[in-house]
Amino acid sequence: MDICNTGGTVDALPAFKEMNDPLMLSSSAFDRTSAAARNLLQRHKIASQRAMCNQAVNNVRLIEPIPYMINVISETVQRLEDAEWCNLKVPDVTVDMNEVIFGESVTGTIVYKNGFVVAIQHVDILQHSLGQQWRFDRVQNTTTVEVTGTLRFTDVTIGFDVETKIEGTVKMYTAELLVPLVTFDMRVIRDMFTENINVTVTPININRNRVKMDFLPVDNLTDVFSNLFNFDSISEAANVWASDFIRPFALNAVENVVDYPEICYDCPV
Repeated sequence: MDICNTGGTVDALPAFKEMNDPLMLSSSAFDRTSAAARNLLQRHKIASQRAMCNQAVNNVRLIEPIPYMINVISETVQRLEDAEWCNLKVPDVTVDMNEVIFGESVTGTIVYKNGFVVAIQHVDILQHSLGQQWRFDRVQNTTTVEVTGTLRFTDVTIGFDVETKIEGTVKMYTAELLVPLVTFDMRVIRDMFTENINVTVTPININRNRVKMDFLPVDNLTDVFSNLFNFDSISEAANVWASDFIRPFALNAVENVVDYPEICYDCPV
């Protein structure tokens, strides 16, 4: 199975100021001293930020972080769609079969291979997951802010080629697995002293309820093949989707597309 299918729908998802250089430099000394001046200003800037955060970190807030995170996730989903869902792969699964069926012992091997996402019926953001979290590390003397959101894939259809070798006889099937829910915790993390920004994406829930694998053609063994599938491969796949697709797309959106929220100091609680 190697044909991409982009079925399904996606809902419309809803700095510190630089100091002016005060140094007047002669042309002969400019190249040598300008770098030192910039370094000095940067150290002064970071020290000022540290003092400000140390004094009133509880009164520092991002302005409108929720629309920001919605835009980041929306941009990420659009890039996933552009790349096509079929590029979200599932690792091959090999299962040794030794079952008693209708009173007879049946042995063989089942290989679920070439797995990929055929369609995602619904994509949205968990509303109550949106927000900002400030963290101050007194040991490291650092302050970070995390803008958070949870991305949800509902009714994810995954296709496989299935090759069986039962009692020496080889047979081929196609199969589809419907996964009810896959969710990802997404965070945009900014160091308030260095202004470095990072993105993390972590699978947090893969719902196995109502999971059933449908086979073509259907015979007296396909229900057994469905029950023997190792669902851990979906968890492995979700980790790869997060690291190789969702996070890079989100990081690109953060760095190049969506403007970071403004910071408010001494904000009313």
